[in-house]
Amino acid sequence: MIVNGYEIKKYADLKLANLSGAKLSGADLKLAKLSGADISEADLSWANLSGAKLSGAKLSGANLSGADLSEADLSWANLSGADLSWVYGIEIFSAGEFSRLCFTYTYQGEQRYQLGCFNGNFDETVEAIRKKYGENSRYEAIVTVYKKE
Repeated sequence: MIVNGYEIKKYADLKLANLSGAKLSGADLKLAKLSGADISEADLSWANLSGAKLSGAKLSGANLSGADLSEADLSWANLSGADLSWVYGIEIFSAGEFSRLCFTYTYQGEQRYQLGCFNGNFDETVEAIRKKYGENSRYEAIVTVYKKE
């Protein structure tokens, strides 16, 4: 499949690609390298993105409904305005003083948290929250609810 001049296939290396607005519904992008790619406003509904490298990818406004994001690297990915309904592999919640979009996911066997521009494991996340909001804040309590044992 050719989209915006790129061949789309499983394990594809599309780092920094411009796939903005691409029609990729149901695409098999398992383990694809999409770090830093512009995938904003793209239709990725029901796409297989399991294990994909999406760090720093721009996914704002993308349709990710029903997509499989299990084990995807979502560190510093921009998901603002993305349709995340029925998405598999991440849990979405809002927290903080501005009720910002936050999510947690598992990558390489470790639970990670994305809170605004911050990304880290549970201990790093709690440390960052305590530094900004103090110990036992409501923000910390919400993040703790999403910790997997």
